[in-house]
Amino acid sequence: MGMIEVAFQVLGAAIVSLIGALFLQLAARIVVSVKPPYGQAFKATLLATIIVIAGEFAASTFLGWELTGANLQNILIYFGAAFLIQSFIVGRVIEDDDRYPVGFVRGAIISIIQTILGVIVGAILGAIAFFIFGLAPSRYLPANPAIPLPAASPAGAPAVSTEAEAQKEAVRRYPSLGVQGSDFNKAFLARHRQYKAEKPEFFNDPAWPIKLAEETAAAGYR
Repeated sequence: MGMIEVAFQVLGAAIVSLIGALFLQLAARIVVSVKPPYGQAFKATLLATIIVIAGEFAASTFLGWELTGANLQNILIYFGAAFLIQSFIVGRVIEDDDRYPVGFVRGAIISIIQTILGVIVGAILGAIAFFIFGLAPSRYLPANPAIPLPAASPAGAPAVSTEAEAQKEAVRRYPSLGVQGSDFNKAFLARHRQYKAEKPEFFNDPAWPIKLAEETAAAGYR
């Protein structure tokens, strides 16, 4: 972990602590029935975060340990140490209604509740953003992958006067087109639905059934 990365982490910690302080105020209100001043809550949250970052930096610099790629045991040790540090600092900085520090045990309980509140609010905001910005694939993506559109209609389609004639000619050339449920038939219908939605002008030519059948055959269907 380099100094630049540490600087960005400290800046991020300051920004996150602005919100974390609100959760700490609420958690303290739940545990000790006292809402600490915002500045006090921000101080405790920021101080705990910076010490954890400093510890990670020291472990990386002197021991070659990195959180990224660490095994489960080391990750648990890291988060356990971070929790103990946060509990200690919260217990020392946050005061009860008698203006005495709440102590380590109540600091640990406050830290747990603060973390739970942060996770819940983060999950809610994430879910809202997920759906507002159209990131839910089940709602916005088609059930089946789109069939690639050809750059141009195949050349050489015969001149027909009506769509019915073109349909008969397409079935004559590709008999499986007239077999309901065949691979060719299903691919033809899928392409037909896609073109209806994406390039309806394709159907202005009465010979479209022949052209569409030729495109289906060119895609490898028989």
